[in-house]
Amino acid sequence: MAPANAPPPLASVRRKCKQIPRLPLSAFSPPNTGTSDTFPLPPTPSLVVPLGVVDSHLQVTVDSEGVYKADISHLDQGKEKGAVLAVKGQSADVIFSSPEALQSSVNHVRILSVLVPFALEDSTPSDVPSYLSGSATLPATLATTYSAATPVVAEVEDDTKDQAQVEVPVKNLKWALQNSKVVDIDVEGGIMATDSSLYDNFVNLLTKATKLDHPADDPTATRKRTPIVLSNILPPPVDPTMLVVTMMNHPTYTTYRQRVALLSLFENVHVKLLPPTWTLIDSGEGQDKREKEWKDILKLFIAPVLEAFGFERIIFGSSPTTSSDASAQPTNWYRLARESFCELAVEQNEINKVFMDNAERVYGATS
Repeated sequence: MAPANAPPPLASVRRKCKQIPRLPLSAFSPPNTGTSDTFPLPPTPSLVVPLGVVDSHLQVTVDSEGVYKADISHLDQGKEKGAVLAVKGQSADVIFSSPEALQSSVNHVRILSVLVPFALEDSTPSDVPSYLSGSATLPATLATTYSAATPVVAEVEDDTKDQAQVEVPVKNLKWALQNSKVVDIDVEGGIMATDSSLYDNFVNLLTKATKLDHPADDPTATRKRTPIVLSNILPPPVDPTMLVVTMMNHPTYTTYRQRVALLSLFENVHVKLLPPTWTLIDSGEGQDKREKEWKDILKLFIAPVLEAFGFERIIFGSSPTTSSDASAQPTNWYRLARESFCELAVEQNEINKVFMDNAERVYGATS
């Protein structure tokens, strides 16, 4: 018999999936005249500003001299509350051997955690790394990537596939959930809207890895669920040149809405709001028009995620996913993301949750 708190199997989850309403076209094109009193959007996005910013995905690079560098322009406005660092090009041993050097890259901003990669495809580590211990100089968060290379996870226990092979990612994710207070997963590619087999495999992975076993010393108790934070889902990899009206009626968008609703049934799963894989042009001729188009597309994907996950499970980050080659200036992305939420008529406490409170609650627990 499955434990009382076990996540539902794939077929059961599909049956429970919510029907997500579509955004009306009015959410993308405010009236020109005469109806400002009844139009639901605030007259200007500047009316609602988060009281603070906690960046859940701040990229840190290393120059030729071995110096850590990060763009914290969006945090250096008297609103900085903390950051989760994604360090490129350095091993965990090097990062945690010089915490002062890493802190210097973000000046006075508090480091809530540092993302440390692990692979779903490798053998499960026999020992817990020292940086995951309570005595570590910097708090760490285990982070991994789910892709087409991830071994298939059987949906049922008596599946005819080679169990020794298909259960490797399950064992690794379970290990991460047991040893890290938060686990980040970068969901590569377009599985949120396209390949059904990859998506089903991902749901099977989450279902099995998050199954809570009863502790041996207390058969009636269950362990606390470790938060899982997914990236490359909001927004997903899409064609930014597609018109909103076309996107709203495209089969991939319908699929996306359904899969987002399904993922929200995993109560410990959160979603990161990160710069998209498509390139954000930060200046030049036609910038205003392009930014409006980007905000329209972004709002289109924010809406079903909000409906499914609520404001408590969306977390802002300033840098693209680790697997992405895209780039974005953190200040411009912060402004674009904030304005997109504001144009959906959110309230002060709701914008605070997305840009500050949620990351503080999820990652702050690791410090």
